Amino acid sequence: MVDFDRYADHIVTHPKEIEFILRNLWQQRTNLGLFVAQRYVMPTQIVGLADHALFLDLSQNEALNQSVVEKPAVCQGKLDGILTQFAVESLRLAHYQGTRAFQASRPTGILRLQRREYFRVHVPLSHNVVCKVNTAPPGAPPHLVPFRVLDVSNGGVAILIPPASLKVVPGQVFRDSILVIPTVEPIVVSLEVRNVYHVTNRLGQYVERAGCRFINLPPAVEKALQRYIFTVQREMRLHDNRVS
Repeated sequence: MVDFDRYADHIVTHPKEIEFILRNLWQQRTNLGLFVAQRYVMPTQIVGLADHALFLDLSQNEALNQSVVEKPAVCQGKLDGILTQFAVESLRLAHYQGTRAFQASRPTGILRLQRREYFRVHVPLSHNVVCKVNTAPPGAPPHLVPFRVLDVSNGGVAILIPPASLKVVPGQVFRDSILVIPTVEPIVVSLEVRNVYHVTNRLGQYVERAGCRFINLPPAVEKALQRYIFTVQREMRLHDNRVS
């Protein structure tokens, strides 16, 4: 999820602006992801507004509905191409115009962020997600080196770089690289290295973790990545439910 504190300058707090955004979300039937404890739970939409409350669509899965009752939650979606996120203190089951719905108090602030900063998910080892980084200089034939992807978002990826395999520094750009993830055709991406950290792997070896952002990711690819991220979130939630 996006850090509200980090992007405080992008939070709308004026009541009239909040009303305008909520009404647009409602009238445009904007799809929202509902998150509890920073984990994706279900898709939803705003189905109605009252003076001091909003109403959200329920899931057809009653167990899911019950799992979020009386818990703080976050709703996130894209309105007019801009990431829009707001928190609600508590959800309760109610009726709106004869239909069951979640009811919550209206938010006191809404985050509107035009930058591609999205929640990240850790990629399960079993998914075998790799990024084939093009290490060739500009104008030369591609030279693709595969690296394991540690986490992914619509904004970028973090890759694991074994010792002596590739020298990376912040600001470095790798164009015409290929991201390979399940259920999606291989994606040609350009990456900019934003940060590099030294970490120790499970074998006690020092490796590097490079956080990279996508450069000019096409909207269609962004949607495909979002679907994959939601899939990983659902798998994590199902695993947690089995463990508990």
